[in-house]
Amino acid sequence: MTQANNNCKRVLVFNSLKRLINIGQSAFALAKANNWNLSSVRSACLGTTITYNNLYFRYLDDNIE
Repeated sequence: MTQANNNCKRVLVFNSLKRLINIGQSAFALAKANNWNLSSVRSACLGTTITYNNLYFRYLDDNIE
């Protein structure tokens, strides 16, 4: 695994009913795979915006396995 992969934060994706629908390897990977705006996904992960594309995003805490 490269240095860049070790620094990636996994991303939890929830639907409008607040149910977990996906766990992405990173915000970049989710944005690229779904043709989403990366800065909007990161903003939703950080809580700056509430949702993006009617989905909720949060970074997975490093202490959880």
